Amino acid sequence: MIKSVSDSPQRMARTKRMRSHFLVMLMLTSLFVALVGPAAPVSANNETTSGTISGTETWSGTHSLSGDVIIASGAKLIIQPGTTVIFPNGTHLDVRGNLCAGVFDCGANGNSNSAQKITFTWTDPSNASATGECYGLKYANQQIWVKDPSCHEGVLIRNTIDLSQTGLRHITIDGAWGIPYYIPTVFQWRYGAMVIDGASPTLREIEFTDINTTSLLTTNLAQPTLIGGEYTVGNDEESDVRGSAVQIYSSGTPVTPLTLDSPSFSGTNVGCSRQAPSRPVVWAEDTFIDINSATIEVGDYGFSLQHSAGTITNSELTVNCNGIDINSRKSVSNVDYSIEILSNEITTGDGAPITVFAGGLATISGNELEGAAESSGIAIESSDVLITNNDIGPVGGWNGLWLLGSFDVIAENNNIHDIAREPIRAGEYGSNAPVPSASRIYLANNTISTDGTGTCSQTKYDSWGGDFTCPAIHAYRASVSMFDNTINAAGGADGIRAVGALLDIQRNTFNVPGTGVIVTNYDDGYAGSQQYGTLGFFSQNTWSGVSTTYNVTKSSITVQSEYIPSPPQGVYPVQLIWSDQEAWPDNQFQTAIVPTLVKECSNCANMTPSGFPLAINMDNNSTTFTFANLSNLDRSKIHIETQPTPYAVQVRRAEMVRFQTQVNGERVGET
Repeated sequence: MIKSVSDSPQRMARTKRMRSHFLVMLMLTSLFVALVGPAAPVSANNETTSGTISGTETWSGTHSLSGDVIIASGAKLIIQPGTTVIFPNGTHLDVRGNLCAGVFDCGANGNSNSAQKITFTWTDPSNASATGECYGLKYANQQIWVKDPSCHEGVLIRNTIDLSQTGLRHITIDGAWGIPYYIPTVFQWRYGAMVIDGASPTLREIEFTDINTTSLLTTNLAQPTLIGGEYTVGNDEESDVRGSAVQIYSSGTPVTPLTLDSPSFSGTNVGCSRQAPSRPVVWAEDTFIDINSATIEVGDYGFSLQHSAGTITNSELTVNCNGIDINSRKSVSNVDYSIEILSNEITTGDGAPITVFAGGLATISGNELEGAAESSGIAIESSDVLITNNDIGPVGGWNGLWLLGSFDVIAENNNIHDIAREPIRAGEYGSNAPVPSASRIYLANNTISTDGTGTCSQTKYDSWGGDFTCPAIHAYRASVSMFDNTINAAGGADGIRAVGALLDIQRNTFNVPGTGVIVTNYDDGYAGSQQYGTLGFFSQNTWSGVSTTYNVTKSSITVQSEYIPSPPQGVYPVQLIWSDQEAWPDNQFQTAIVPTLVKECSNCANMTPSGFPLAINMDNNSTTFTFANLSNLDRSKIHIETQPTPYAVQVRRAEMVRFQTQVNGERVGET
């Protein structure tokens, strides 16, 4: 039997005091816990040599791996300055989480620098004839058959990284063969020692050495900022997968382009022949890109931009072949984006410093361009280009500006000099040239010079009477407008030669020893084919040193408000020629002459020179010279040469008519 005993007053008081002490202790413990906070996650040091990093890990000193390493999403690898990471043959680092390599702001104990670089190096295979893991790799119906045991070496950075926790600084990637990566926009595999897939990290001073394929490969709207660094082309001689130093596909946006700031490139050095395995140092396709202060000291080709937009500024390119190649343009939602090439120095061996082809859209301004022993300063085909304030020359091969196809070009304030052939060649000239297209160039405030030593060849489409000294401007079935230019020529060079062209030539100064303007018709030589004459308007030009000022064959020229210099004895200042039978109804106007086309189709762009003062038509049965307000010219100084009748040449004298507009008796503007 158990009996209950009631608590005494003393016992109850003692119990209350114990409870009070317990509550106080509990409160103090809670306070200490709150002050201390949760326990920090454990950070491993040089722990992972193969497999997956799922937490936070730090590598320092010399860290040797035994296999592939994956940084899981949300995990973090910190690599301290001065660390060397040794990768076994055929392995790679897959960055799905965060990689903080030598950057203090994201967790390293300091910033890497040139004295404390981080080095990733790959060992040679123990069996060089072994087959690596790339052999048979397949995506969709694209399969690769690379046997090299070193294939799949490098660093892969994915778009799952946290930019605030990721950064790479002063890293040398040495001996990486490259990681194969499928590029869906081109339906092919590409390779890179570093691959950036959709990510936008900042990488400072990344150096690539002894790379087999490509130093850097980006894709899927990757928008990295690359500051400094040394990028080299691959050196693989066996697998035939060598790439450019940098390959960029579908990267960048109009707001945040992929950026290369102050990079240094090393390219191939095997020459420009089609059989040579030469490559550009940068290949950018379907990309928004900014390149600033780049240098190329060795290379065959410089930058090749395909369907891309952006800027190339303040760079020095010294290459064997072409410096910058632009092909097509970047368009998004019916908006066209251009490439701006600004303030660069480009020196080439054989190739052109700049080319713009296949519908490109570009601005070329403030550059120094020279070299081109087998090419031209700027070569343009069927593209829209603004060319301003450039120094073009010396050019050892062909032309200062070489234009063909359906081009629309504006060139202002350029100095074009020391050119082997014509400083300006506009249109498809040559016996093997394609069919001419509607095209135009506007030239204003340029200084255009030639030493008159170049020799140009007659083609089957004109009647120059054999080879001739290359003129300053050569127009061939194209529209040419010239305002306020200075043309200097030596030797026997003419100012302008034109075949079936449209010319609007005003307020220019011509210092030329040959003929000022010599124009003729385009004739393909086939019976029944349409012939195209040159239709031209000339006003307020200054002619100095010329022999004949105007020589016109099967074309129509209007001249006003000029002084026509007296030529040497026995030479006429104006020569008018119709060298064929007269066009008339009884022969079905078989030698009828019409102006060149200004549109390729009903919906195509109109290439009539802007503000052209004449109607686009010609008398179809005569060479026509119309003049008004000319000094030092009368009918006796115009020589007419026709065969067989004199009616095939017309000389028309007009009068200047001035209009004045008034409103309520007050003159309006400058009318």
